[in-house]
Amino acid sequence: MTRPKAVQPTTARSHRLLALTLRGGLMDGLKLELAPGLNCIIGARGTGKTTVIEFIRYALDLMPSKEADPAGRKRIESLLERNLAGGLLEVRFETRDGLTYSASRVLNGYVVVFDHSRKRTPIQLRAGGFLRANIYSQNEVEWIADQTLSQSDLIDTFESQRIAEVQSQIRQAEARLAENSH
Repeated sequence: MTRPKAVQPTTARSHRLLALTLRGGLMDGLKLELAPGLNCIIGARGTGKTTVIEFIRYALDLMPSKEADPAGRKRIESLLERNLAGGLLEVRFETRDGLTYSASRVLNGYVVVFDHSRKRTPIQLRAGGFLRANIYSQNEVEWIADQTLSQSDLIDTFESQRIAEVQSQIRQAEARLAENSH
C-alpha cells in the first residue's frame, strides 16, 4: 500500500536583502548580514539605526522624490553626506528566482549592479522596477499612520500589478463606450 505524499504548502518567494557593507566613510568596515525574514535594528539614540536604513534605501536607489517629500529628501541627503562621504555602499540581495546581485553606490553617484560573479550588469533598480522594496524611516511611518490617503497608497503597492491591469480594463471599457456613443 502506498502512502499519499504530504502536500507541501506553496509559499510565494520574494526578493531578499542579504547584506550591507560599507568601505570608507564614517562607518568604515560595517558589514551587516541579514537573516531571512524579520531583522530588527536595535540600539540607543545616535547609534546609527536610521543611518543603516537610509544606506540601504540609497544603495537601492529608493530615495523619496524631491517633489513628493522635499524635506524628507533633504534630511536623508544630509545624513548621507555626514556618514558616507568618501565611502562605498554595497547591498547584496537575492531575487525571487534565487539570483544574487550586489548594488554599489558612492555619494552622489549612480547605482551599479553586479551579478554573483562581480560582473557589471545593465540592470537599473529604480527605473526598471527590478527590485521592489518599501523602505521607510520612523518619521515616515508615523506620517503614514496619520494620513488616510498615504495608508491607501501603501496598501496599493502590494497589488500594484493587479491594480494596473484593472485600470487598463477600465480605460478600454471607457474607450469602447465613447466609440459606441458616436
